[in-house]
Amino acid sequence: MHENIGYITTFFAVFSFYAISYFWLPEFSLFVIWMKERIKNRINELRKEKKEFVEEELETNQRGVKKKYLLLFWIIVALVISIIMVYIIFF
Repeated sequence: MHENIGYITTFFAVFSFYAISYFWLPEFSLFVIWMKERIKNRINELRKEKKEFVEEELETNQRGVKKKYLLLFWIIVALVISIIMVYIIFF
């Protein structure tokens, strides 16, 4: 009986870990990046630095690429950890 309860609770633990890492961690990471960029922009406004149009466009493109790769990274991490946990539990 204890083995069945262990399998069921482990399944829910793996599922909840996967859900948290798939939905919340990327959002939190993007929030941190967004806040960092917002603070950086505030400092630039206070110093009244003016940038050229080309530099701003390059930074915008780089931020978009960083966000895409960050989401891909967290999805891969969640999948790998979930597969490892399932392998440890059931094999």
